Amino acid sequence: HAELVAMLRGLIQQHKDASNAPITAQEVADLQALAARGKAAFAGNGAAADYLAYVFGKLVEGSDANRFFTGGETQRSELGSLGAGSPVAVLERLVDKWLLGADMPSPSTAGDSATGAPKSVVAAYAKSGGTLFVDGISVADVNQGTAGDCYLIAAIGGLAQNRGDALQALFVDNGAIDGVRSWGVRFYDANGAAHWVTVNDMLPVTAAGSTQLAYAGSAGKDVHGEIWVPLLEKAYAQVNSLGILPRAEQTGQNSFAGIEGGQGDPLGALVPGKVISYSGLGANFGNNGYIVVRPFDRNDAGARAQVENDLKAAINAGKVVWLGVNDTLRDSFGNQVLVGSHAHFMI
Repeated sequence: HAELVAMLRGLIQQHKDASNAPITAQEVADLQALAARGKAAFAGNGAAADYLAYVFGKLVEGSDANRFFTGGETQRSELGSLGAGSPVAVLERLVDKWLLGADMPSPSTAGDSATGAPKSVVAAYAKSGGTLFVDGISVADVNQGTAGDCYLIAAIGGLAQNRGDALQALFVDNGAIDGVRSWGVRFYDANGAAHWVTVNDMLPVTAAGSTQLAYAGSAGKDVHGEIWVPLLEKAYAQVNSLGILPRAEQTGQNSFAGIEGGQGDPLGALVPGKVISYSGLGANFGNNGYIVVRPFDRNDAGARAQVENDLKAAINAGKVVWLGVNDTLRDSFGNQVLVGSHAHFMI
């Protein structure tokens, strides 16, 4: 990673020294020939090589995600893929985006409707000095913030209780360059193919100068605490720009607002596989390729009992059960048991 950044920065500096001469067709061809070697161009055969091959390919061969650069601002700007005649500033921005994690999501959100009073938030970014993992992964690490992404947080929390190894395997540590740490983070599309983004150590906090995370994080919400959860949430917003997530009109948006509201499909984006959906309400998930629907007649006592048995078997087998709730459920004493318009995971 560091050698790739140094190589590209060397090329950028040559062009700056030559009065910002544009990128040449031969340079593009040479970079694309190197990228065409895939992970064979990089040391090792593990996740790090897969990650570098993917992001380097997007950097020099093009991607729909290159159309815009958000950079943590509330408004994105035009960028474009690399080509003959591209200004050197385009290559510099593409390095920032794919290798250094500088294309941070817009920090704006509309808020969580499950609270009954969703509040729009525009967070500020702050540099984190936190540690990626502290004593491994536990479900206690996973706490939602003010963003309306309970469906994602419920998926992460469910996986944290018994698939912590799979969550840890999503990250590739790049170390630090110029004092900025970054990580490659892997997601899967509905067909099980891996896609990668790069996140840096800037995280959304409640206000400029604050050390309190605005969105997801560990229980203390300390920007300098354990940071795998806020990094994963941030990476999910960034991967939305690749167009692989079923986000309807929000597909392609690199923003926290763009990932508010959803179903249980992040389970399949974090651990490859199909998500089985039991629905007694005739739920229609459109073209969500992650989800396979198993409808049942909710008025049939036998069908309801079978679903209950299936869920028990799944939980006892260590599988994650994600629960979407439409209406608040209270017991006979009026105590709230399940929150309406909210996602839960079952243990």
